[in-house]
Amino acid sequence: MTGEPNDDNREQFLAEAQELIETLSRDLLLLDQAERTGDANAEVLNDLFRGVHTLKGLSGMFGFTAVARLAHALEDQLERLRMGRAPLTGEALDLLFHGVERFQQLLAASGDSSGLDALPEGFVERVHALAQADAHGRDVLQDYAFDPESLAALS
Repeated sequence: MTGEPNDDNREQFLAEAQELIETLSRDLLLLDQAERTGDANAEVLNDLFRGVHTLKGLSGMFGFTAVARLAHALEDQLERLRMGRAPLTGEALDLLFHGVERFQQLLAASGDSSGLDALPEGFVERVHALAQADAHGRDVLQDYAFDPESLAALS
């Protein structure tokens, strides 16, 4: 869809988005609890990823670019967590919780079209900075079963 969403589309999107965000909030609480108890639950991460992916698609389809951009950044972070390319840390959880709060803020601004279209650049930059820190903070050679001699030659 191009241009401004009409009132019916806006209301349909907002209702569906609010439902998805409530589910994301519940799933994040479950993930936080699992992380605190050491019971990592891959299914909760998968559910979060699917919810954010759905929200990204809906927001793109209905023309809500700020929500789509935010969802895209969160989807990237959740993908890194799901695939084990990033650790599930307190910082990562804080970022995810903050992302859900940003969704709620964007939806609360739905009466003001400029509020919904404002790109959440600061948040997107935080997601990218965390991804870079995760990539630089771990030794990717540990992912492979090298014998000590080969590892010494590589490093």
